[in-house]
Amino acid sequence: MTVRAQPSPQPSDRVAAANGRRVWVILVVAPLLWLGLWLAGRTLWPQVSGGVIGQISQSLRPWVTLVTEISLLMWVALWLRKAGRGLADIGLTADWLGRETLVGLLAGLILWVVAQVPLWLLGFRDMNPASGLRLTVGTPTRLLYVIGVAVCEEVIWRGYAITELHRLYRLSASVVIAVIAFAVFYLGQTVLVDWLTLPLMLYVGGWLSVLYLWRRSLIAPMVAHVVLGGLGFV
Repeated sequence: MTVRAQPSPQPSDRVAAANGRRVWVILVVAPLLWLGLWLAGRTLWPQVSGGVIGQISQSLRPWVTLVTEISLLMWVALWLRKAGRGLADIGLTADWLGRETLVGLLAGLILWVVAQVPLWLLGFRDMNPASGLRLTVGTPTRLLYVIGVAVCEEVIWRGYAITELHRLYRLSASVVIAVIAFAVFYLGQTVLVDWLTLPLMLYVGGWLSVLYLWRRSLIAPMVAHVVLGGLGFV
């Protein structure tokens, strides 16, 4: 009697729909939340920036950002687990760690250098990398913040968003949607002039997505993100 191999079970339509809803929660709710905070800040900041409330909000802002990022990361890990997958399935592995770290370092430096040309032409000539490096290396809490944000955002916006969207749409559309959501999310964490943040984050998010797809690993874009954060660029 011949026993035929059974095909591997495919996820049901209900499971696929649930996964689609989950990724869209990240893509829509998180950017809209931060965009709302950004708009509220634009309205309220002139009244409170000179007082005690302004000083407290300025000091708490990076930690609120980091806590939010970690919360989103925990949701992503939980949703992946419910789908029977893990972070390794979206590229977070230690395979070829040294090589991927080197690629990330070089990519981060190249991305920063290329971005200086339009910034210089637009008059932003005080983007001194040395100031960012001193801040990162000299302040352990700042270094912790830069690494934490880079890890969380690459897992969320590159690994999870692109992978899950690609189950629903073409790869090109998945990347475009994820990059736009990432850029809007960053409007609430403005580093430079507000109107310049969106195109800069589209640039950063686009190339980090290309790096992720090229390496099929989150290590390289994470390291590149840390480099950009250390240079004060994101």
